[in-house]
Amino acid sequence: MELVRFIFSFSRQSFILAVLTGVGSGLSMVGLLALTNEVLDAPEQASMTMGLTFLLLIALMVIFRVNSTVLLAKLSQKSIAQLRMQLCKNILKAPLKELEKHGGHKLLATLSEDVNTIATGIMRLPFICINVAIVVGCLVYMTWLSWWLFLVALAFIGLGVTAYRIPENKALSLLTQSRSFGDQLFSGFRAVCEGTKELKMHKSRRATFLNGTLQEATLGVQENIVNATRYYSYAGSIGIFLFFAIIGSLLFVVPQITPLTTATLVGYVMVFLFIQGQSKGSAIKGVRVVDF
Repeated sequence: MELVRFIFSFSRQSFILAVLTGVGSGLSMVGLLALTNEVLDAPEQASMTMGLTFLLLIALMVIFRVNSTVLLAKLSQKSIAQLRMQLCKNILKAPLKELEKHGGHKLLATLSEDVNTIATGIMRLPFICINVAIVVGCLVYMTWLSWWLFLVALAFIGLGVTAYRIPENKALSLLTQSRSFGDQLFSGFRAVCEGTKELKMHKSRRATFLNGTLQEATLGVQENIVNATRYYSYAGSIGIFLFFAIIGSLLFVVPQITPLTTATLVGYVMVFLFIQGQSKGSAIKGVRVVDF
């Protein structure tokens, strides 16, 4: 939420336009999904109008997606550039005692890693808007197909979100710890660059520095990131398990309890496959942030 307020303060109009185009792209994808299901359910009813509508939805999806990404890219670069300049001005205005208290390594980490983290978050916003629109649109479509089956699916989704959040929170905690070790690592790098001559002259001091502070910080970053990745893997595996559990229930359990039309069954399976594909694609591709 703080990230949204931050970028919203720089250009309200561009941000709103980027969000709307992202939502437009997501809804276009849901429209393609619904139209595909309709044609699969009754292939003989496919018409030229449906084909043209399909092409139109593809064009809208691409146009909205590209515009949303480009708008957020421009806005993020502008806001990040201004943020860096403001931070540098604040550092130069701050009392020397205050700067020495925090240490140059923390200031350097803020100007580089922390600002880059903000930039990464901003660049992900259009994809978040697209995915939110897709999920909401899919939920509405599922309700239209079968409201009671939607309630069952919603219970599975709620269970999945809860199960995902537990290991994710642990991973976030480990990444926070990694950040503190990162500050120590920046301090060590600075000592290496600024105290090269002294470290070369004193063998014992060099060994203490390398095997003590620097190694501790390096291992701290390494172990916390590896453990955080492990917990993220747990979270993802839980999500995949529940996804296939839903598909299996739709195919083998629900039809034994109550009859379902082919359109409803195919529609639900397609929706979950589509959502899974979107989430997997987002996780694998991500958003590459240009080095500043």
